[in-house]
Amino acid sequence: EQAPPIIHRDLTPENIVLNENGSVKLIDFGAANEFVGTATGTLVGKQAYMAPEQLRGKASTLSDIYALGGTLHYLLTAKDPEPLSESSPRELRLDVPEALDKMILRLTSMEESDRPQTANAIAMEFAELKLTVASDSDNNSNGNNSNGHEHS
Repeated sequence: EQAPPIIHRDLTPENIVLNENGSVKLIDFGAANEFVGTATGTLVGKQAYMAPEQLRGKASTLSDIYALGGTLHYLLTAKDPEPLSESSPRELRLDVPEALDKMILRLTSMEESDRPQTANAIAMEFAELKLTVASDSDNNSNGNNSNGHEHS
């Protein structure tokens, strides 16, 4: 965790790049602020990715967590999320794992208290999700489909 925390305030697919060695980088910190108390001020960001509190001029570190959920929605569906809503990419793509869909729903919760509270908590959830999805994939490759029936 960064001390004091930084609020990016414009976390969108356009501000994430993949460099030559395959690592993901966040760019365009022009809207970023150090978080001191409750940040208020200029409204910055793309509306489809903005948390409700950010639209009210009260951006917090949890606003970036909401935007991360919206960005994941876009990466899975190639469609911007609905502004001011909880995102469920599974509604557009049934092949999105249910556990990932539930995680994105929590990331984009309208209530800050219902979102994961830190980047470390999200990283831990992704690690658990990766194990779950890998395990499900192994089960499916052993001749069983997602319903537990053998392929014909």
